[in-house]
Amino acid sequence: MKKLIALLLAVMLLLTAAFAAAETVTPESNFADLLAAAESGDATAQGKVAVAYFQGEGVEQDLQAAYDWFLKSAEQGEATSIYNVGVFHYFGYLGESNYEEAFGWFEKAAELGYVNAYVNLASMYRAGQGVEADKQKALELYQKAAEQGQPAGWLDMGSMYYTGDGIERDAVKAAELFQLAAEGGNGEAAYNLGVMAQNGEGMAADPAKAMEWYSLSADLGYAKGQTTMGALYLGANGVEEDFDKAFQYFFAAMQQGDLDALYFVGMCFEKGLGTEVDNDTAMYCYQLAAQMGHEGAVQRLQVIEEMNAYMEEADAAKEE
Repeated sequence: MKKLIALLLAVMLLLTAAFAAAETVTPESNFADLLAAAESGDATAQGKVAVAYFQGEGVEQDLQAAYDWFLKSAEQGEATSIYNVGVFHYFGYLGESNYEEAFGWFEKAAELGYVNAYVNLASMYRAGQGVEADKQKALELYQKAAEQGQPAGWLDMGSMYYTGDGIERDAVKAAELFQLAAEGGNGEAAYNLGVMAQNGEGMAADPAKAMEWYSLSADLGYAKGQTTMGALYLGANGVEEDFDKAFQYFFAAMQQGDLDALYFVGMCFEKGLGTEVDNDTAMYCYQLAAQMGHEGAVQRLQVIEEMNAYMEEADAAKEE
């Protein structure tokens, strides 16, 4: 089990989530044929080759090669590749982030109607990254993205109303926008609605409704929603205990890199909640979580260390 945990944690560090709407290339695909098509000038094939190099699917991972192929495809007007060139510059995959350069590429992708680019541009206007901050422009671009089918637009508009970011705070309006996003399949928005229903923000407090939203969030694959459902099935908030479901939710969230979930998976292995007791795997999870800054894991390791020291002293005293 410890080896499986290690493998999953390695997988969750892949950067593929940054590339919206990019097709994947499986190891079974004929990469040689795809590369031949790319070398002959096929812009779509060039984008696919770039994704293959980025993900290390069918070929050894090579971020520089991925960027070069995205750039070749982008120069032929392939909107997804134009967007992905921007992603490279935004995250600094080949060096330092260059927001100005990223903004320019996202702008080109948006001009071609690539919806995710509207969201990125809006976020950059909101934060003043690569462009002068303009909250109103951010709202307009988020709405444009949402109206063209990207629920993240409603989500981010909702977050601006929820926090009062550049506009008057309005929890009711935020909830309305989060609901539009959740109905469009956005798990984070559903999670936010769960928090608001639990706390009575923008709506009447309703624990049962909160659990419905958390459950939807988890079903949509949002890691925090999965971790929250796991915690609820441990008996939180008066929910009937179901350790099997709790472990399944925690494990799913851990696979996505959720640090709290990693800690809870360790706890499940330590206490035998929804799985067999496995102290080695429990310690492995706690240590990894602690190394990544999880305070609960740090404290649990300290307690375990103190307990082990106490037991050693007790055993020594018995021998005397």
